[in-house]
Amino acid sequence: MIYTISYGRFINHASLEAALKAENNPPSQQVWVKGFQRHLGAVPKIPLGGVSAQFTRNGRPVVVQKRRSICTISESKRYSFNGVLYLLNDELYARLIVVEAAIGFSPIPVSWGHITSFPERRLLHRNHKAVSFSGSPENTVTHLEPDSRYIDTLIASATELGDQFFNAFIETTYFPNRNETLKQRYGKFIQE
Repeated sequence: MIYTISYGRFINHASLEAALKAENNPPSQQVWVKGFQRHLGAVPKIPLGGVSAQFTRNGRPVVVQKRRSICTISESKRYSFNGVLYLLNDELYARLIVVEAAIGFSPIPVSWGHITSFPERRLLHRNHKAVSFSGSPENTVTHLEPDSRYIDTLIASATELGDQFFNAFIETTYFPNRNETLKQRYGKFIQE
C-alpha cells in the first residue's frame, strides 16, 4: 500500500476512480502539504513528443509545439497547498504512474513532516508507508496560460469537496507567473 497526494485533476474521487479503472474509491483524507507551491502551466503533449510537423507553401516543415495545460507542484518553503491523500494498493499505484507518465509526470517523494490534516493542520499518524505526489516541475512551460476549460475542471473538482476546501484551493493555486492565484484573478467570477 502506498500513499499518494492528488492536488489537481484527481482531487475528484470519481476522476481518479475512472482514470485508474478502480472498482471502488480508495480511502482518502483531505490534507495540507507545506513546503510546495501548486501552480498552473503547460507541458509538451506526450506521446507525440510535444511537436508536430506542418508544412509551408514552399514545402518546408515548420515545427509546432503541442502543449497541454497542467497543474503541478514546485518545492518552495514559504508555500503550502491543500490536496487529497489517497491510500492505493500496489496495482492502483502502478496504474496511476502510467496515467501520470502520459503527461510527463513522475512520482516525487514527500516527507510525512510536510503533511497535516485539512483544515486543522494537525500532524497525521506517521506509519512507515511511503507517500508521494506526481509532478513535472522541470518540464513546465511557465509563460503559457492554461486552457480555461482546464481551469473550469479544476474549480469544479475543488467545489465538490466543500467550501473550506474550495476556498483554500483557489487561494493556493497560482498561475504560471507564480505570483497570482486563481482567487486573485477570478475571485469575483467564481461562485463560492
